Amino acid sequence: MRLARTECISASIKLARETTAPELVLELDTSVEKYDRQDLYEHSRHLRMHAPFRYEILPRHSEPGLWVADAVAWCFARGGFWRRQLGATLVSVRDI
Repeated sequence: MRLARTECISASIKLARETTAPELVLELDTSVEKYDRQDLYEHSRHLRMHAPFRYEILPRHSEPGLWVADAVAWCFARGGFWRRQLGATLVSVRDI
């Protein structure tokens, strides 16, 4: 899990850089928070992120983008009717 999470953080920071996103918000997981903060710092430093870029780690209920992602993931995993309801909402990161 740690390696996959590190790779996701790295890919998210790269995408943030490519799109000049001002911030990146991760869902708080207290069991890996220390590692997440370390990964965020190291990857954003390595990629020389733009000056106003910032990152936060927040509980899922405090940021709509976090709970919406959970709802989309639930619909996708449920399949059938629920997956069809997502329609164009689903986009591969590779397509962005």
